[in-house]
Amino acid sequence: PLEAAVRLRGDDFTYVSNLAFAYERVGRYREALRMLREAKALNPAAAQVVDAAIDRVTRAAGRAEAASEAVR
Repeated sequence: PLEAAVRLRGDDFTYVSNLAFAYERVGRYREALRMLREAKALNPAAAQVVDAAIDRVTRAAGRAEAASEAVR
């Protein structure tokens, strides 16, 4: 549903940022970062909050990558 909402209303900060957080929750970090960057462009006033989320997702992605490499 959120992906469809973003396809229809990709200019809506709320939809885009909520999709980013949904992607983050399921470990789809690359997509989360892409959506967060889009959200920041849509609402520069939210830059501080979005930047914090970008930092959090970037760190989570690094941990996931390290864990994946440890298993190899």
